[in-house]
Amino acid sequence: MMAFEGPYIAAIIGRLPDVKHNLAGYGIAYSVGLLVESPIIMLMSASTAMVNSRKSYIKLRNFTFFLIFFLTLIIVSLLIKPVYNFIFQDILKLNEEIKDIVYYAIAGLIPWSGAIGYRRFYQGIIIKYGKTRLVAFGTFTRLITIISIALIFKIYTNINSALLGTLTLSSAVIVEAIVTRIFAIKPVSKILSINKDEHLTYLDILRFYLPMAMTPLIALVVPPLTTFSLLKGKHPVESAAIMPVLNSLTFIFRAVGLSFQEVAIALMDGDFKNYKKIRNFMRGLFTFNLLGYSTISFTPLADYYFIKVSGMTDELAKMAKIPARILTFIPPFTALLAFQRSLIVKKGITIHMTTATIIEVTVTFLLLFTIPFLDIPSIIIASSALLIGRILSNLYLHFVIIKNVKIEK
Repeated sequence: MMAFEGPYIAAIIGRLPDVKHNLAGYGIAYSVGLLVESPIIMLMSASTAMVNSRKSYIKLRNFTFFLIFFLTLIIVSLLIKPVYNFIFQDILKLNEEIKDIVYYAIAGLIPWSGAIGYRRFYQGIIIKYGKTRLVAFGTFTRLITIISIALIFKIYTNINSALLGTLTLSSAVIVEAIVTRIFAIKPVSKILSINKDEHLTYLDILRFYLPMAMTPLIALVVPPLTTFSLLKGKHPVESAAIMPVLNSLTFIFRAVGLSFQEVAIALMDGDFKNYKKIRNFMRGLFTFNLLGYSTISFTPLADYYFIKVSGMTDELAKMAKIPARILTFIPPFTALLAFQRSLIVKKGITIHMTTATIIEVTVTFLLLFTIPFLDIPSIIIASSALLIGRILSNLYLHFVIIKNVKIEK
C-alpha cells in the first residue's frame, strides 16, 4: 500500500503547473528526506529482534526518542538559509528555478523522520506478537490520508506542487504513527508485564543497532547522489524529472519484498528450522516481482503508466522506457536482499549488512561519476549503476551466508 503513494503524488504533481521543475524539486527534496530518516529505517527489525521484556522495551524506546530528536534537528538545520545556500547553491549548484522549490519542499518534511521512527518502533513490536494485519490497517490509514490530503491541497490551495507532495507525505506518516501506537497498546502491555532480568545496556543496543543503522544510512546516500548526478549529464532536468517516477514504479514491486525482512526475523527459529519454508516463500516473491514489473516495463502498459497514470509528457515517457527496463531486476533482488538480511540479523553478524551496502554504494558512485563524461542520457547511466551495485551487494551476502550460516538439511 505504501508503494502506491509515490505514483499517486507524482500523478498529482504531473497535473499541476510547471511539471518538469516541480517533479525534479520534489524528487530532490524526497531524496534529502530519505537520507535524513535513514538511521531509523531498521528500528522495526531492531524492536522485532530485541524487545523481550519491560526493561528492553523501555531502553529501546528511549533510544528511539533520542534518534527522533536528533534527526529532526538535522532537517531543521538544513533550512537555515546560510546552510541551505551553501549546500544546495554553492555545492550542488541548483539553478534558481529549482532552488526555491526544493527549499519549501524540504520544509514540508520536518515531521517526516520523527513520525516514521516512532511508527517503525511500534510496528516491530506488533509484528513480534503476530499482529501483522494491524500493520496493514495502519498503512491503510496512511494511504487514505495521502489520497485525501493531496486532493484537498490540489483543489483548495495554491501552494506549489512539490511542497504539496511533501506536506502530504508528512501528514500521512503522522496519522499512521498515531494509529500504530493505538494498535500497539495490547502488545506493549504484555511486554511491560514481563520482568525478565536482562542485562541490556544502551551500549549493547548501540553495538547491535549501529551496523543496522549504517546500512540504510549508506544506502540512502544513493537517491540524492543519483539525483544530483543526473543534473550533471545529458538531458539533466528531464532525467531528474523521470527519476522519482521510476523510483515510484520500482517501489510498487520492491515493497512486496521489503517487509519480508521483519517477517522472516520473527518466524525464523534460532536454529533456522523454518529456513526452507521461508526461502521458498522468498523465491515466490522474487518471481512475482520479476514478472509483475516486466509486464509493465516491456509492454504498452509502460506508455499508459507514464502518460496516463503519472501525467508525464510524451517526451518524458519516451525517455523513461529504457531506464525502466534496465531496472527490471531491482524489485526481485530486493526480495532476495530482505531474506539475506534476515539471516544475517538472526545470526547476529549485522556488520556484514553494512559491508554489503558499502560495496553497493561504492560501485554505484563510481558508475555515476562517469555521467558528465559520457554522451548518454544520464538517466540511463544512473539506472545501470543502480542495478550493478545491487547485484554485487546480493552476491557478497550470498557468500557470507554460505560461510557463516549453517542450515540443517
